Amino acid sequence: TSADKPHEGEPLATGEFAQPTTTLKLKKPVEADSLVLWISELPRDGEGRNRAVISEITVK
Repeated sequence: TSADKPHEGEPLATGEFAQPTTTLKLKKPVEADSLVLWISELPRDGEGRNRAVISEITVK
């Protein structure tokens, strides 16, 4: 994946949003210069609106 072609990469992990924290684990270690977080379907908030709030991303 590259910044100019984010849709051409292979997904390294997939999952659904969970409250209050979502954790995605990779099957194997990967070296990368960038990261694309692709949200294909937004979850609904408490008021029924489609919304995702991302306050922190940690890569270990």
